Amino acid sequence: MISGRTPGPPRTFFKSFHVSIDDSPRKFWELEEIPDFKKTTTEEDRCESHFKETTILQNGRFTVQLPFKPNSQLGDSLAQAKGRFNYFERRLEQNPDLKDRYTAFIDEFLDMGHMEYIPPGEIEKPVDSVYYLPHHCVFKEDSTTTKLRVVFDGSATTSTGKSLNDTLMVGRTVQDDLYSIIMCFRFYPIALSADIAKMYRQVALEDKSKDFHRILWRSNKSDEIKHLRMTRVTYGIASSACHSTRCLNEIADQSKNPMIKESLKNCFYVDDFLGGANDKHEAERLISDLCEELNSHEFPLRKWTSSKAKIIEGLPEHLREKSDVLELFPDEYQIKALGVSWKPNKDIFCFSTALSELKLLTKRTLLSTISKLFDPMGSLAPFIINFKCLMQQLWVQGFDWDSEVDQKTRENWYELTGTLPQLLELQIPRSMSSHPIKEVQLHVFCDASEKAYAAAIYTRITNDDGKTFAYLLTSKTKVAPVKAISVPKLELCGAS
Repeated sequence: MISGRTPGPPRTFFKSFHVSIDDSPRKFWELEEIPDFKKTTTEEDRCESHFKETTILQNGRFTVQLPFKPNSQLGDSLAQAKGRFNYFERRLEQNPDLKDRYTAFIDEFLDMGHMEYIPPGEIEKPVDSVYYLPHHCVFKEDSTTTKLRVVFDGSATTSTGKSLNDTLMVGRTVQDDLYSIIMCFRFYPIALSADIAKMYRQVALEDKSKDFHRILWRSNKSDEIKHLRMTRVTYGIASSACHSTRCLNEIADQSKNPMIKESLKNCFYVDDFLGGANDKHEAERLISDLCEELNSHEFPLRKWTSSKAKIIEGLPEHLREKSDVLELFPDEYQIKALGVSWKPNKDIFCFSTALSELKLLTKRTLLSTISKLFDPMGSLAPFIINFKCLMQQLWVQGFDWDSEVDQKTRENWYELTGTLPQLLELQIPRSMSSHPIKEVQLHVFCDASEKAYAAAIYTRITNDDGKTFAYLLTSKTKVAPVKAISVPKLELCGAS
């Protein structure tokens, strides 16, 4: 409610806003407007200016400064960090193996110079000029390098109610979206993938910013708790993604090599590179030039994989993707290409349908499970649209979030999940051309029914050797609105 005096003749008006927890999942079926071109905000412009004015390049490495919002005020963060460390320490004491692995992770930070002990004379500082990060760990079992990850919580609030992340400008997105990168990935005759080792930690922090990256730690419970601080950009901080990706953009802007500029601008999603080349010679040159350029700025590329294995065989072993499956069953070897399963040796996309078995079927558990069906290309649209329709029925019938669904809905759910194993047989060619492309045509089909509407885009590609191929490029489906709309109108929605 807003009240107070207003200029001019007396007026009375009321305005109210209602936000429902149901609003977010409604995106499964509601009509959506085509978004306007997104202009940069004042804060994003200010963050960009801050980067240009404060970032320096020393011995090839970028050094950045935290982009604080104007009039931001932090309070005491030590008390909460100490309480959460004591709780996590008890967990470590109950699991010696976890403690050893966690200690090794912290030791690696120290040995690499990415973290340092704070000298006793520098520990005591005003509370608004330091920030202590609570930390814990998570496991990423599908990682071929680091399965245990330390998580730093930059969203922990201080005594003022503000966290470090609350006081930082995030900056604009400077890389293409995931969908665009995967689409471009399909047009290369030869595919290449890699990632930047410890990307965030390759960017240094200037001295004052280090004190906003403090942590508490001790490897032995009988020792005093020690105060440490990061010397490099780290995950968990709101500005970290902008800092690291903006540095890549800066390298691209300064590069005089068109192939490097193109790759840095259009083929990176945070630290993951997904690109390619027209032939073996071009691929080898791209790998060499890209590695040389990024190494000169302390961004080492590793975990190289290609649809042509011989291209990677010439690289040192420590730069190649490693997997026991690759050695034993090369045709079954697969990696995640921005979340999509890709078998490089067969050069195909494949799909996993491992959904957790639900003991209790509620609107909450069903939505959580459906959200795990990751399909950025729209290859699974004919399957996923049925799950969207099911979710719509849950809202129409008015089920509460945690109320068990009725028998009919249960039967529909089990019938749908019973079809998912068929997706294991689905294989989509990654490359739409084995030769340089001469001509590309896009053919768009759209259709609608009373329940849903859809659009599918096919490519008709002519190679420079005169051969023509057609592939499904992408598709999108939406559930028809609850309020009835005529099928012709829905068909127009599909076209839009």
